[in-house]
Amino acid sequence: MTSFFEQIKKLIFLILVVFFSSITTYSQVINDNFEDGDITGWTEGTASHWGNSTTNAITAARSLKHNLSGTSGDSYIYQDISSLDLTTENITWQFNLKTGSWDPSSSNKFWVYLTANNNDLNGSSVDGYAVGVNLTGSSDLLTLWKVTNGAADGAVITTAIDWNANNTKGIRVTRTNDGLWELLVDNDGGFEALMSMGTATNTDYTFDTNFGLSFTFSATRAGLLWMDDVFVQGVDATLSVDNLTISLDEVLVFMTDKRSLTVNGLQNTHFSVRLYSIIGEQVLNKSFISNGVNNISLPQTLASGIYIVKLTTYNSERLNKKIVIE
Repeated sequence: MTSFFEQIKKLIFLILVVFFSSITTYSQVINDNFEDGDITGWTEGTASHWGNSTTNAITAARSLKHNLSGTSGDSYIYQDISSLDLTTENITWQFNLKTGSWDPSSSNKFWVYLTANNNDLNGSSVDGYAVGVNLTGSSDLLTLWKVTNGAADGAVITTAIDWNANNTKGIRVTRTNDGLWELLVDNDGGFEALMSMGTATNTDYTFDTNFGLSFTFSATRAGLLWMDDVFVQGVDATLSVDNLTISLDEVLVFMTDKRSLTVNGLQNTHFSVRLYSIIGEQVLNKSFISNGVNNISLPQTLASGIYIVKLTTYNSERLNKKIVIE
């Protein structure tokens, strides 16, 4: 039997959830897993250099994929993120990156602009911050750089991760409103086993114009870069509770109807939901800022059967739940 004090504890928890849900403000700028089959919202540097593809997708059925073959050059694609405010919000950037059967070099390299002041991501006037491989040099080490006039202007965080052929990495970068950066990596893709690669402070740039992916490639490497599960979010720094210890004891995960999943009772924090079939096939991967009650639409193509929901919070707390879709 639940004790009186345990009941009071649950009541206080639910009151806090409702309270923080009502006052926390955030800017969810990008939440794209590309399962809709298009690249709406993205702008290509050159038309048809990128596509929504089912070929060797990172997660589920589709990913963003470089769309060329047999030619060398530079490609980029971006989205506007100007609704963010780096001076007042704590920002999270999260995505999966995958390369094909090639090892990076000074001629084959890639990086993600977390924030850039120019929509020409390969131009000589772009300033900002980018995470990737070989923006300068050929060490192949995953690095977060400050960029000035289109060139690396010092490493903010350098990891020991040597990017090799056929690598897939889940990457999360966070920045507090006072300029504290953290780079986290899941070495086999996804975000369930993220590990911090380090922190550093840099406040040189606070603009928030564009987010995007840049790729320099030779003819044999064209078409062999993928990105997926892109999530960009800002939370008002004065109200953010990301640093609180998250408990999943009171969190409920249940089916609302045949095509909707509800997560109830989770404090305001970043979390991801993955859905797997009983044979282990991933059919859903989405990231959110919790608001007390989150309703998640499931793919309309899901067959009836048993599925496993895996919920992971910002602080790597995990909850697994079995659901049945009729």
